[in-house]
Amino acid sequence: MRVKISYGVELDQIPEEVQNLFDSVGEWMHTLSKQADTIHDLLSAEELEAGLSVMNKMRETLGNMDARIGDLSNILVGYNTYIEENGVEDGPSERRPVVDTTSSDVVQGTEEPYGSDDEPGA
Repeated sequence: MRVKISYGVELDQIPEEVQNLFDSVGEWMHTLSKQADTIHDLLSAEELEAGLSVMNKMRETLGNMDARIGDLSNILVGYNTYIEENGVEDGPSERRPVVDTTSSDVVQGTEEPYGSDDEPGA
């Protein structure tokens, strides 16, 4: 059963906390890779029931990832809304757009800070 939990952090700690919580997504991606390899091997060996069982586990892993990404997206929407509405500056004024690596498009309205002021722009 999925339940909601909550706890408080300082406003300036939200990006770091989101990063920490996002680490589990990377772990699930590693699990997905292993599950995909296992499924491939099982199907090649015509062990269909075992392959189906791992597929179901893989779907659970994908669901966990989707839920976590959804939670983190909601946190960041709230954080960004607060920052915009309250005029809070959350980093250096020089920013660069984030590129969506799945389609090579720039994600509108999302920016990342450069490493330092003397680092050349991308």
